[in-house]
Amino acid sequence: LLAGAFFPPAVAGKVIFGIPHSVSQALALPLLKAVRGALPRVELELTEELTGNLTPQLRTGLIHLAVLFDDGQLDEFRCHPLLDESLLLISPADAPDAPSGPISLRDALRLPLILPASPHGVRPIIEAAAKQAGLAAPNVVADISSISILRTSLLAGLGHTLLPPMPMQRELAQGELRTVPIAPETLTRRVMLCASRHIPASAATLAVARVLQTLVGQLCQDGSWWEGRLIATERAPFVS
Repeated sequence: LLAGAFFPPAVAGKVIFGIPHSVSQALALPLLKAVRGALPRVELELTEELTGNLTPQLRTGLIHLAVLFDDGQLDEFRCHPLLDESLLLISPADAPDAPSGPISLRDALRLPLILPASPHGVRPIIEAAAKQAGLAAPNVVADISSISILRTSLLAGLGHTLLPPMPMQRELAQGELRTVPIAPETLTRRVMLCASRHIPASAATLAVARVLQTLVGQLCQDGSWWEGRLIATERAPFVS
């Protein structure tokens, strides 16, 4: 049960929640456990998709809530900010061209990169940062929008990537991969909880949104969400 949180026991219903591949490692299992503990009469269905696929599903009501990334194109949805994540250069531990310390954005973009295909995930963020800094486009050697295939490609030594560390948490902890920060520039992505502006949210949907808000706060505060910085707000999501 989430510490300090209270949810009316009468709240019931089904909520379909869309989670991007790159957030699933951090969020999926903790959210299932939290909803089961706090909202025993709510049936939570999680669907894991590419971010570009979640947007039309949220627009048409196929899903009730989704975690999306703020790319400046979310005005059609009601959005609640959750946290900011740093993008790091992630490399095979034994890669001969991997830097030993912080790397500039210019030098990182010159490395052979394995990135999600546009417009998914971090790709728009990286391309926008390069354009804003007047730098060449990233040196992409493979477009891979599957986190599992991207992970395998990194471990096979096919290149580097620019991602938050959470999707590669296990491999980083085991020393198979390593990270360095981008500096002096920084690359970040803002994680948002989104719902339709045009489809009314049920009581169950609003309750799940509040559970998520509380959960993300705990995950950031105890360090479980690597490189996650909470955007603190007391306002409940989607409640005026």
